[in-house]
Amino acid sequence: MNWPMYGYAFAKYAKARGEDKPSWIRHLREDIKIFTREAIKWMKK
Repeated sequence: MNWPMYGYAFAKYAKARGEDKPSWIRHLREDIKIFTREAIKWMKK
């Protein structure tokens, strides 16, 4: 998997848990955080 795929997977996980701003995101690598936040925003549309 590439980094954007990890971000999408984490975003799907957050969505399944009903989290818009997951607290655990701060534990991710910086590049993964960016992709995860972007994917969460995209899923809200």
